[in-house]
This record gives sequence, C-alpha cells and structure tokens, in this order.
Amino acid sequence: MEFSGAGLVHGLAAMLLVALAPPVHAQPVNKPPVVAKVESLQFPAWIERGGVKGGIKAGWALYAGDRILTGKSGRLRIAVVGGAKVQFGGDARATFTSVDLSNVITEGQEPSLFKLEAGSFSLTADSASAERRTLVEIGDGIVANVLGGQVLGRSFRGLDQVGLIDGAIEVSGEKMKPGKMNRAETVMTVPRDGKAQPVEPLSGDKIAQWLGQTEPEVGQPILAADGLWDVSIGSGYNRKELETLACRVQDRGYPAEMYPVREPGKQVWYRVVVRRFATAKDATSFIRTAKGFGSTTAWVLMPQS
Repeated sequence: MEFSGAGLVHGLAAMLLVALAPPVHAQPVNKPPVVAKVESLQFPAWIERGGVKGGIKAGWALYAGDRILTGKSGRLRIAVVGGAKVQFGGDARATFTSVDLSNVITEGQEPSLFKLEAGSFSLTADSASAERRTLVEIGDGIVANVLGGQVLGRSFRGLDQVGLIDGAIEVSGEKMKPGKMNRAETVMTVPRDGKAQPVEPLSGDKIAQWLGQTEPEVGQPILAADGLWDVSIGSGYNRKELETLACRVQDRGYPAEMYPVREPGKQVWYRVVVRRFATAKDATSFIRTAKGFGSTTAWVLMPQS
C-alpha cells in the first residue's frame, strides 16, 4: 500500500505532499507501520499527519499515528492490515495507534488499532483470523477486542457505546470488569459521568439507524481506490492562482492536487484535479461543488487507457 498521485502543489498543498506522501527512495529508520488503506470516501474528509491537515485521498495508506476526521456528510471506508473492514460515519474523529502492531505483545497488553474520539463506526472482522486481535478504543470508556463478526462503536453526547450485531468481543475499561459479549444484537453503554450500564438488547431499528450513520450517503459522489474518473477544477499558466485554488479545496476536505503539464515547444501550464471518482455520474455531480470553490472551468476528464 502506498500513496498515489504525486503532484506539484505549493503552500498548504505542498506541505501536504511532503508530509503525507512516503519517500520514493530512502525509508526512515523509525517509519511508522501501515495499518490500513482507504478504499473509498465521501467528502469532506481529512487526514492529519505530522501537524499537517488536508483532504484524504482514496487509495492512500494510513500509518500509525495518523488522525482522520470527517464532516457531517463525510464517510470513510478502510481495509485494515489483517483483513478487517471499518466504515466511519459523519463528524467522526479517530487516531490510529502510534505503536508498531508488528511487535510482539508483552504482558498480555497490545496496542489498539485506533481510538474513536467522536462519531461512529462499524467494523467487520473474519472470525477465522481472530488470532489477529483487533482492539479498538471507544472514547475513554471502552476497549473492545473484536474476535470476529460485526461490531458498532459510537462516542457522542457524553456516552461511549459498543454494539454487537454478531460474533464476539471482549470488553474492558476503567468503569467495568473485563467480560465478553457474544449474544447477537446487544449493546453496552458507558456514560462519561457514571457507571457502565449492563449489556442490553439492541433492536433492529436501532441497528439500522446506527449502520445508516456509517453507510455512504445516497446521491453524494464517492471517491474509490479503483476509481477511474477525474475532475479538472482549474488549469492555466497562472501558477500562484491555481495553488490558491488547490489550497482552498484541500482546506475544505476535498483532495485536490496540482501538477505541471509539459508539451513539446510550449510553455509549461498547470492543472488542479480531484481524482478517483467511482463513476462518471459521481464525477459529473461534483462539478457544481467545484464551482462553489470558485472554479470556472470544471470538467470531467476521460479515463486514461
């Protein structure tokens, strides 16, 4: 897994390229491990790395120490090293562990995959790979060790919750005795101010509502790791003006990048694009949004063969 799309971007966008893209030749001695890959997303969604924040791209790797954020309509689907799939809903914030997951765990302790600070997620893990323990932290109240199945997590309004659709999880935390949840369609709630509540049934309606918070929003464009459609939101010779556009789009949680176009016998010109829309329809629907960023020449680029 590695980041894609090396482009020439300055200002904030240049900082993003330097801070987020892995080096081509040398590998740092203490380079954090890759923990996941972004499979798809909806806007707005950001990544923070090394003090730099910008729009996250489909196909990018996530490293230990990365922090991801989504806006109200943002969604993020990742594939975790080891096989689990995680979908984050809107207004989510989560930080991936800064501990090397490949290290041998000592004293029965191991790092979590990520800590959910706010928002919601759904996680699906194959029980056949349960020996690869998938720990997640939900707020400050719950540590969930997913042994397989589908798990929901949520941290909001002073509550930390973990729900089990099927499978099994081991739960622990400062406000509870370690235990195991293996009854389908149940939920545990831990208030920030108060004691952990007993495990209780989780109704089908609430499961649907919870899952709906992490599923892609209908009618909104999707970026996918295997997406073939790109949208040009600006081009020309005025490099500074295009840099400003790219930075503005990045700041709002859309992964714009800028690159030079060199043609024999002609002056170098530049193009700002948002890449990897899942379908032509998704790309076309983004043009209206691009115009809201100040783009006057947004258009869909034909996929390259």
